[in-house]
Amino acid sequence: MRYQATEPEVFALAMTRLPINPENFSFVDIGCGKGRTLILAHERRFRRIIGVEVSSKLARIARSNCPFAEIVESDALSWNIPSGPLVIFMFNPFGELVMREVANRIRSQKDECFVIYINPTCRNCFSSFQTLYSSEGMAIWRV
Repeated sequence: MRYQATEPEVFALAMTRLPINPENFSFVDIGCGKGRTLILAHERRFRRIIGVEVSSKLARIARSNCPFAEIVESDALSWNIPSGPLVIFMFNPFGELVMREVANRIRSQKDECFVIYINPTCRNCFSSFQTLYSSEGMAIWRV
């Protein structure tokens, strides 16, 4: 999918919709790109910050931009979702076939988990999740 950074205003809106204290949650950005969202999550004081990026070039840039974060160079289906309370963030990183598999993996989480999906073109993959917020440009679910 085309790379596009998350606008800080969009991230701020998403954060207002989450009923959490970020200090108790890990933040995972699947398709973290250069790391802007990781920086924004760091400013919100998430307990742990993880970026998952398949592109070696973008992962290298994210490591440089976000020394406080764990940057995992992997595709979303090979990477192991960590245990513990999570906020999973995605900005339309892949198509429906992969998204359906990612949703199935997230669905199996035993700990408290929220999903923020910007430009949710595959929102139907999350139909069994509890909707907290939904607009044309963003959806947020509780797993």
